Amino acid sequence: PLADFHTKWQSATDEFVQQVLDQHEKKVGERAEWDAVVKEYTGEKDEQARYLILEFKRIKKRTFRELRDDPSNAETKTAPLRQSNLELKDKLMDLELDIVEALEQLYKDFDNNYVALVEQNKINYNTYFTQLRDLENAWFEAVTGQAMQHLEQYQAGELEDLESDTRTLLQDKEMLLNSIQSSHDAHTTKIDSLEDKLVTNEVKNSTDMMMKIEEWIRQQNRERINEISNLCERQKTEVEEAIP
Repeated sequence: PLADFHTKWQSATDEFVQQVLDQHEKKVGERAEWDAVVKEYTGEKDEQARYLILEFKRIKKRTFRELRDDPSNAETKTAPLRQSNLELKDKLMDLELDIVEALEQLYKDFDNNYVALVEQNKINYNTYFTQLRDLENAWFEAVTGQAMQHLEQYQAGELEDLESDTRTLLQDKEMLLNSIQSSHDAHTTKIDSLEDKLVTNEVKNSTDMMMKIEEWIRQQNRERINEISNLCERQKTEVEEAIP
């Protein structure tokens, strides 16, 4: 019976919706894990950088105090500080290189895991919409069969008390079958279009997110390198200005 089609559609749809929700939860979890790991790792490196900077500032403070007490031989007294500034820059750049390499690997791992979820979603979409197309085709065949049966009954005078629209359709076999075919074609087109839209959005959203992460990694790297260069340049200037 035609009522069975709705039951089958509802069952397939309920399963599909649950799959989508489960996959969405997994994607949210993957992103949250990425954010947490990146935050923890960069936080550790930032802490190491702060320690190096504080160590340099302690040396600078001690050196400047010695210069205030005895300005003689300033060049000699500040030489270790200038060397420390160069070493600080190298160490901070090394930390930045560690961050870049770690983020690149973390990004690759995250990208692989996320793409796997996207691919599974595409499989789920294909499975669900294939079921819909099969149901639509079966529905079309069932409705066409019933229409032909009603046509035969009408032509045999077995159908009475029909509404005018129904009678008009049964009086024109070609129009009736064309109406059924047009409805079937419209449904099939709608199913195909919705699947294409969902798959396209799935891929686009994933691609856009990955591009934003890549840009964030590059931007963070540029900003940190500029910060390191500016910091060490300021330190160099302060040392030079401290020499009488």
